[in-house]
Amino acid sequence: MTTALTYRKDLFEERGLDEPETWEDLLHPDIMQDLALQTPQAAVGLAAALSINNARGGSLGDVQPVVDYYNEIQEGGAEFTDNFLAQFSRGEYGSFIRYDYSGLDLKYNNDDLAEENVGVALLGGENGKAGAFNALYGYALLANAPNPEAAKLFMDYVLSIEGQQHFTDAYVRPIRAPEMDLPDEFPPQSRYDETEFTIDQQTLVEQQEDIIQKITRGAGL
Repeated sequence: MTTALTYRKDLFEERGLDEPETWEDLLHPDIMQDLALQTPQAAVGLAAALSINNARGGSLGDVQPVVDYYNEIQEGGAEFTDNFLAQFSRGEYGSFIRYDYSGLDLKYNNDDLAEENVGVALLGGENGKAGAFNALYGYALLANAPNPEAAKLFMDYVLSIEGQQHFTDAYVRPIRAPEMDLPDEFPPQSRYDETEFTIDQQTLVEQQEDIIQKITRGAGL
């Protein structure tokens, strides 16, 4: 799952806005005014914060770049909220930040919106910095499982190319995506390569509560 911006292409075109390529592009007044995102207490909100922070030169030990960014976009009208999909469909929000699959599913599986009116963009930072956090999703075998060999066979299938293909049906980019020919609905692999980054999960788990507190306090969330 990779952090992405989903936006109303029709509204952007009406406002004379190009497709965003960097997080700095979202500081345009006509984008900030109706941008929606979630606070870092939510996993997807933390992923967004880490994306922006990395793109602006921050680190797990320095989250001031995203704090400054959040303060600026709030002054411009951006809102932190958990409920924005219906409003996005009605045009009340022009863009929102979530994972790529959320935007792709909305683009191709929503009867209220024409797919050509929805764009999904992976954003980077200035000077080519990566700005799209790739959030890993755990897959585990339970200790003392009653049928461990059957479970291993199932895990083998899920991790096979055939099994991985099922994820793409829901617009989720699986772990073996670089080995696959993804449907045309996905952003090009080259864009993922340009913008995507990961973080050591153990380090993140150890520091995330402190990170969340620093961001929420600093940005008044």
